[in-house]
Amino acid sequence: LLGKSSKAASLRKRFLFKIVPMLNPDGVVLGNYRCGIAGHDLNRYWNVPQKDLHPTIVGIKNLIKRLSIERELVMTTDLHGHSRAMNIFMYGCNHDGDPDKRLQERVFPLLLEANSPVFKFSSCHFKVKKAKAGCARIVVWKEAKIVKSYTMEASFAGANHGAYAGKHFTAGILMNMGRDWCLSILQYEDQKQRAKIKRRLEEMYPKDTHVEEEGESDEDDSADSAEERPPGPGEK
Repeated sequence: LLGKSSKAASLRKRFLFKIVPMLNPDGVVLGNYRCGIAGHDLNRYWNVPQKDLHPTIVGIKNLIKRLSIERELVMTTDLHGHSRAMNIFMYGCNHDGDPDKRLQERVFPLLLEANSPVFKFSSCHFKVKKAKAGCARIVVWKEAKIVKSYTMEASFAGANHGAYAGKHFTAGILMNMGRDWCLSILQYEDQKQRAKIKRRLEEMYPKDTHVEEEGESDEDDSADSAEERPPGPGEK
């Protein structure tokens, strides 16, 4: 994004990027990687954030709301590390019930796989489960109506496929993943590229088949990178 190449310049000219480095610095300074200082997993409270307990979530949601009034919101991507699953992959939100949007959420991830040696499309998940109702990707998808609302996961344990199989992800590999993500955004804007990827998806997931089969099951317990939200007061 900050480079001198023509592609970097095109990205800056055509898109406005809002980048938030960290949503829980108060928790991280205490040694947590998911929770804020209040002890709450912030990615389980996007649907009901409280200003005193989850101020960064309230702030981001207000920013998204304001931007949605000013311009079209193309994509949101919540960047996580995954403690159990391998590779780099995405969670998205399924539009199978809407014939006009069917498979749209899968176009960008499949395009990203073509551009990145570490991203694995078959590891992606697109279910909208009740247990995840408070996570960023689902709340933003529902409230801001953003089709391409994702969580991108990078495994703590590295890759088990491709050129980096058996290796941990270095800072350089992750930076290259960011570069490939940006280049994929440019390609996604090309209508011919989108149509080509959409045709591939329609071959992979014909209308008379269940599109959740590959890489997904009800047994998935990854919970957008870690355990489910613990019970609150009075809950069991």
